[in-house]
Amino acid sequence: MGKKQDVLEWLFHRSQNSGDPVITGDEVRRACDLFHFRNQFDATKVDHSRLYPETMKRGAGHFIIHLGKGSHQFVPNTSLGFRRFEPIGPDDSIEWPYVPSVLNDFDSSEANILSVAFNQLILHDFLYGDRRANPQIYLARRTKYTGLYTIAESPVSVTQVQMEMDLVLERNGDITVFEAKNGFPDDFAVHQLFHPYLYFDDFKRAGTLGIGRIDCCYLQRRRCRGGSVLRLHLYRFSDRDLASIELIRAKEYKLKMEDPL
Repeated sequence: MGKKQDVLEWLFHRSQNSGDPVITGDEVRRACDLFHFRNQFDATKVDHSRLYPETMKRGAGHFIIHLGKGSHQFVPNTSLGFRRFEPIGPDDSIEWPYVPSVLNDFDSSEANILSVAFNQLILHDFLYGDRRANPQIYLARRTKYTGLYTIAESPVSVTQVQMEMDLVLERNGDITVFEAKNGFPDDFAVHQLFHPYLYFDDFKRAGTLGIGRIDCCYLQRRRCRGGSVLRLHLYRFSDRDLASIELIRAKEYKLKMEDPL
């Protein structure tokens, strides 16, 4: 196992032995010191379930949620906290001819992935079915969320939980928040989309912003010879429950380079 897995396993055993699913920031720091893991803020950040130690995967498994201010909680049933990417059939996999910019493969950052998808009108086609659509674009930002939600109807209270939104698009009051990653993992941590959804849903419920529908999109890119393959999965939460995530649609775009005129 790696050092992160060692830290998570130690914390999980400590939680199981004490009977308390909540772990404190002091406990995280102690585990990091014990296993010489330098970044305590990264120790509990798990984007894909394969990164958990085997002890957390036994039976239905457990996953970890962030409560804010350094505290976390172990929750049973990994399938509630992680969503397997739905397969994309051949009818939803298309070639997308384009003339690449000199900056298309300048770096592999999430910002670059989303920039390519926006500049090549892939997001316009996927979200709106119209390359001429003119959504408003809001770049990556970090913020914090305080509030209440549920996991399979079990209440959760969080305070100042930090989140990052890789991109937000708005069109006619409808909002789409994005998470972007390199590679094609099997699953993803649902909270990556759920926390931004809660953030905007609070404004919608309060009536302070004229927000309509709130959708969440996960975008992945894998580079290949002669271009890239982009996969987009659009999700929606039916209520303020982490387990209420539903797939709206998914599509794969194979970027096929054309010679400039």
